[in-house]
Amino acid sequence: MRLLIYCVIAIILAVPMAFSIVGTATAADDKTLGDIDPTRPIFFNLREEYYDQKGDNWRNAVILRTDVVKLGGLREFILRFDVPLMSANMGKGTDHGLGDIYTQGLYNVYRSEGFFFAVGSGLTAPTATENTLGAGKWQVSPLAIPGWWFNKPRALFFIKVQDYVSFAGQSDRTDIHYMTTTPALLVKLTDKWWVGADTEGKVNWEQNDKWSFKSGIFIFKKWTDTFGTWIKPEIPWGPNREGEFTLKASFFVNY
Repeated sequence: MRLLIYCVIAIILAVPMAFSIVGTATAADDKTLGDIDPTRPIFFNLREEYYDQKGDNWRNAVILRTDVVKLGGLREFILRFDVPLMSANMGKGTDHGLGDIYTQGLYNVYRSEGFFFAVGSGLTAPTATENTLGAGKWQVSPLAIPGWWFNKPRALFFIKVQDYVSFAGQSDRTDIHYMTTTPALLVKLTDKWWVGADTEGKVNWEQNDKWSFKSGIFIFKKWTDTFGTWIKPEIPWGPNREGEFTLKASFFVNY
């Protein structure tokens, strides 16, 4: 029931705002897959993420995202801002409020018809209004993303590698250092529909290099040249799995 309520709220918020600004965005090309492709800028994005964790614990995030492009004349530089509105129950009641704000700078080093390569770094600020809603640490997270486009069938394959490490923040909170490696494949079915899958491998350097995994399936619908949605269920797996299941949905407007 909680999940249904949050999904309905996300849809109610996303659809009117998205259609109200869709007329100002420029037409997207065939290669644009919204926020699934992390190297492409998003004019506006609202994402819903629900995490069913171990026991009765759960977290929910409604993430508002916007990207700034061509900053200072750099045509291939993207400056990204994520503002999460969080709810969480970690066994001591439910907390609501602001989560940790995430900023990312990404530079597309090379882009051709069949290959692209981007590098950058993220910065997480400990802005959460409750301890259960954030990590309490400043984090830097360098990343690299190589990707390949294919024509028959039309498909995108990329690998996102990102390392997260804390360097300041609350002294009584756990230090953070882990790396994620996420290969993803998306295939075009029609002009409007795509499907895909990814698997994230996470190695936690602070917990004896323990590995955990989760795999998900994308179902993507492009409603217009600039507006689209997708939904993605994820299943954690492996001996160190983090949670029971995850459900994500996204509503976006491209540049």
